[in-house]
Amino acid sequence: MFYINKLVWFFMNPFMIGFTLAVIGFALLLKNKKKFGIVVSMISFFWLWICSTSTASVLLGIPLEKPFLQYEKVESSPEADAIVVLGGGISRAKEMSFPDANDAADRIWHAARLWKANKAKTIILSGIDEEIAAKVLLLDFGVPEEHVIVDNFSRNTYENSRFTENIIKEKYPEKKEYSILLVTSAWHMGRALGNFSKTSLKAIPAPSDFKAYTSYYLSEWYDYFLPSPVGIAWTGTFMKEWIGRLARK
Repeated sequence: MFYINKLVWFFMNPFMIGFTLAVIGFALLLKNKKKFGIVVSMISFFWLWICSTSTASVLLGIPLEKPFLQYEKVESSPEADAIVVLGGGISRAKEMSFPDANDAADRIWHAARLWKANKAKTIILSGIDEEIAAKVLLLDFGVPEEHVIVDNFSRNTYENSRFTENIIKEKYPEKKEYSILLVTSAWHMGRALGNFSKTSLKAIPAPSDFKAYTSYYLSEWYDYFLPSPVGIAWTGTFMKEWIGRLARK
């Protein structure tokens, strides 16, 4: 299923949709169907243009993030059995001495905030290579190693939820009910909560990385009209979240 999902998304991301339309338009032109060929080619052009602007990414991203603004403050978070951080914020190549922080690195920072506020004694890092990536940053933030558990096997959100459930049950065998503070990017939180709702864990949102809101307040007026590679990348990210959420219904 993991590879099927990867393949499906490969063909459904905004660039591939635009590219496919362009190929179809070109093929129609070669077959002397100029009218249809021009129409499809123009649709491809405008699709790629719009998806590459801040307009598309902001319109898709803010509705994903808005429901979780109220959970952003550490003070409003309840105590839980564990803080669970979904991977993707930190990466590290074998040749590197230190991990590289990307846009989602706020997840690690927020987890450290929650831990220092005594919201939970344990932090669970869920995702490939978190042992050599996110864990290093957590230790630098002052979290003792004995309070960090790493799941190095989860490849997607579904596996994050199931493998985390196994870890929690193994750590607290005497308990019948479990609660976690779920830390991930705000735009990913809705889909993550959907996956965790199918487990025995009560997942409480603890969002970070409000990318669409940040883009909205930092973008200049021309960013809403001029295309950029960053724009289409974030439009694709938000489209993936919407498709993933709709697919679960």
